[in-house]
Amino acid sequence: MSQRTLPLLIINLGGEMIYILDQRLRAQDENDDKTQRVMNDIVGTMFNKAFLEELLRPQDLYSHRALRTVLTRIAHASIMRLNLASMDKLYDLMTMAFKYQIALCPRPQDLLLITFNHMDTIKELVKDNPSLVNQINEAQRQLIEVSIFLKENIQNPNGHFVLQTSGPVPYGFEVPGLIRYSTPSPEEMDPSTTSKSQRKAKQADTMPNPLAKEELNLLAKLMGGMEVQKLSNVDAAFKVNLLALDQEEEGIGISEGTEHQSSRVINIQATQVSMDVSHSIRERTIAENSLVILLQGLHGQVTTVDLRDESTARGRVINVDAFMNIRLEKVVYRDRRGRVSSMDDLFITGRNVRYVHIPDHMNIIETIETQLAKIHRVRNFGASGGRKEYSKKK
Repeated sequence: MSQRTLPLLIINLGGEMIYILDQRLRAQDENDDKTQRVMNDIVGTMFNKAFLEELLRPQDLYSHRALRTVLTRIAHASIMRLNLASMDKLYDLMTMAFKYQIALCPRPQDLLLITFNHMDTIKELVKDNPSLVNQINEAQRQLIEVSIFLKENIQNPNGHFVLQTSGPVPYGFEVPGLIRYSTPSPEEMDPSTTSKSQRKAKQADTMPNPLAKEELNLLAKLMGGMEVQKLSNVDAAFKVNLLALDQEEEGIGISEGTEHQSSRVINIQATQVSMDVSHSIRERTIAENSLVILLQGLHGQVTTVDLRDESTARGRVINVDAFMNIRLEKVVYRDRRGRVSSMDDLFITGRNVRYVHIPDHMNIIETIETQLAKIHRVRNFGASGGRKEYSKKK
C-alpha cells in the first residue's frame, strides 16, 4: 500500500495549501478576479493529467525535501510569488493541519474520505471553470480505481469491507457465529460442598497486607515530602487521596464527632511537583535563571496572553514550560479583526507570545520565591545517597 500513498499525500497537502492561500488572499482584500486567477492556475497545475499519471504510478514516497520542492513549485505556478519565510509558514500550516486530520482517522479507509473532502472543497473554489472541475473528477475516479481493496473486491465503494462466509479458518480461530454455553459446576451451585482448604484460600486472598500501610506512608514522604502520622492500629481502615479532592469527597468515610478518624486519610500530592515543576534538568535550569519562572507560578490563574499576530487569548493557565509554551483551558480567543470565539483548550508556542498579563492580585516576588523553592526541593530530592542534579566541576 505504501507504493500508492504518494497521490494521497500530494492531494491532501495541496488541498490544505490551496485553502490557506485562498483565505489569505481574501483577507488581504485582493481583487476577486486576481484571486480566482491564482486559484485556477494552482489547481490546474496540481490536477494536470501528466502530473497525475506520474503520481498514480506505484513508487516509493518522496523525501521530505523533495515533497516540499514539489509543493513549492505548485504554489508558484501562478503570478503569485512567496518568499522563503512565507513558504516556511505555509508549509508548516499545511503539514500541521494534515497531521491533525490523520490523527482523527479511526480507520485506514477514512484517509480516502479526507482526500475526497479536500477535492470537493477545491471544486467549490473553481466551480466556475468546468474544465478544472472535470480534471478533479477524473483524478477522483482514478484514485478509486487504483485502490487495491476495491480492485480485489475486498472493499465496497461505500467503504464497507466484504467478509467471506466460506473457506478455511486461520489456525487458532473459531468459525464466526459459533456460540458456546457454559454452566456452573455443582460445587459453584452449592457453596456447602466447597472444601475447607478452598475456603481458607479465598479468605487469605481477601486479608489486608500488613505492610501496605507502611509502603503507602513511605510513598507519601517520597512524592510529596509531607509528614504522615503513623497509625498505631495496623488493621485500622484508611483512605489514600492521590489527587486534590473537594470538601464533599473528603468527607466520605469520616463520621461526624469522631475527629480521630481524620488521621486515617493519607494525602499524597501526586500532582504538586509534576504540574508545577518540570522533570527535565535543562528546563529547571532555564526556568530558575529567567522570568519564565514567574509565568509558571500562574498555574491555575486566569490571565490574558497577547500574541504576535495582534490576537489575544484569555483563559486559565494549565501549564507553562521553560520555553514559554503555554497551555490554557476555557479560552476566549479574539483575533486581530475583533472576532471572538470560545475554545476548551488552546496551546500557544513560545515564539508566538508577545505579552503575558500578570493578574493584579499576584505577588510577583512571593510567586518567584515559591517556584524557586519547588525547584530546589526537586533538586535536593534524594540528596542523601542519591544521584546529584549537577556534576562537580573539576
